Parts: sequence; C-alpha cells; structure tokens
Amino acid sequence: MRDGDQLVVSVDGGPPETITFLDKDFQRIGAATAEELARVVSGSEWLAGSVDPDGALVLSTLSRGGHSSLAIDPASTALVGLGLVATEGRAFGSGLRPARLVGQKTEPFLVAAGAEMTIARDGVRRKITFGRAAADGSLTAAQVCDVINVRFRRLARPSRDGRVMLTSGKLGPDSSLQVIAGDQSSATADAARPLGFVGVAASSHPSRADPARIRCSGEPVALRLVNLTSGPIEINFGTGAVTVPPRGALPVSPVQAADRAIQRLLQRGVARLAG
Repeated sequence: MRDGDQLVVSVDGGPPETITFLDKDFQRIGAATAEELARVVSGSEWLAGSVDPDGALVLSTLSRGGHSSLAIDPASTALVGLGLVATEGRAFGSGLRPARLVGQKTEPFLVAAGAEMTIARDGVRRKITFGRAAADGSLTAAQVCDVINVRFRRLARPSRDGRVMLTSGKLGPDSSLQVIAGDQSSATADAARPLGFVGVAASSHPSRADPARIRCSGEPVALRLVNLTSGPIEINFGTGAVTVPPRGALPVSPVQAADRAIQRLLQRGVARLAG
C-alpha cells in the first residue's frame, strides 16, 4: 500500500464512496497488516472490514440479504496493494431481502415547499414534510434523503442514477415499507408523486409469514350430529377428517348436515341430527 491509495466503492447501488489509506493510519503503510486495513475500511459509512481465519482482509456490506451488493471501481488505486484484480470487484448478498423501494423519478425533484407524504417502515408510521424547496423549486436526491433521514435514521439514500432509495432496517416478515401520498383533500401538496413513489414503487413487503387463522362467526350453531354408538365415528369432510366420540356430539352447519358422509350415517341409524 502507498500513502493516499484510494478504494472507491458503491454499496447497495448507492453513490460512490471513497476510502483513503493514509500513512498516519499504519505503523508502516508499505507493510500494512490486514487488521490495520480493516480498521480503515470500517470507517466507511456503508462498509465493514474484517480479517478471516487465514489472515486475509474481507470487505463486507453493513446491509444483509438479497438486496445487498458491493461494487469496486476498477480504477481504484488501492487494488494493487489489497491484492484485488478488476474481475474480483463485484459481490452480492444472499438470503432474505429487506423491504426496499426505489422512486421511479430521478433528480432534480420538483417538490413544493410544505409538501407532505407519510412513510411506514416496519410498522412505524411518520409524516415527512419538506419545509422549503431550493431557489429554483427543485431538490437533489441527497437533499430529499436528508429530510427523510431526520424522521427515520438511515432509511433513505441516493441511488447511483439519482433516485431515492428506501430500505427497511429489518429482515423477514417484519420488514415492510409503504409510502402514502399526502392528503389530496387538503391544500397541502403531495411529495410522494414528485419523487416517483407511486404504484408498485410505493409498497414493499417481500417476506410474509402469516399465522393460521380461524374466524369465529359468533352465531350459535343450532345443529349437532349425535353419535348413537359406543364407539368413535370418523367423518371425512373435504377439509379433513373429524372424529365424533362415543355418545358425543359434533356441531355442524346445514350444508355439512347435507353432506353424503353424514347422510349415510343417518341412514344406517348410527347417528342423528339434533337441533
């Protein structure tokens, strides 16, 4: 490594970030250790450095999951000292994906002063208000992200092509994002549409894990199928098998009472319907 060598990276499709290796950060930069390099890399906002069991430097995104990505500019002067060739400069994460939204429009954004929208991240909902616009009435992606991140820490960042990206801080079924337009019935301007958060770009819930649910109607069941025998009776409905205990009763609906399986039991005299 040499004093002033630079590593230029793009994490998760965001704008380039430059990591500079300076002589003061090492005991001897020409013989830099993996641990020293890792400390410098870990000063990045979006990247972490570590040392693997074989003593090699590992560059890892702070984000996890299928949306995470790391791209190194092949013109970075630090590649030689780090032992990287140009073809090794791209990596992608794997596994669950956090909720992520990317606005459909690119900067500059014509967002009116006082415009509002609401963002719901992982179940937490907050209103975003753009207090003032630039002199020409437009905002950059970085300026938009600054406004959003006041309300949600590290939620928004610019993309490499000037869009606004929102990424949930969680993985799994609790990870969700929704952008809700400003109230159209009021005089307040909407901020969601000028940023391109409309349609499919306004909601993300990539990993669902819904519980099993049974809805109770609350209406008393009038019919019961009574087992007249001293042994259990198994009835096969379309939704599965149900066992009626000896001398027991089973609540049934009128539709179930007309089922052929129950009608056969009634015809054989082993069961009866009671209302």
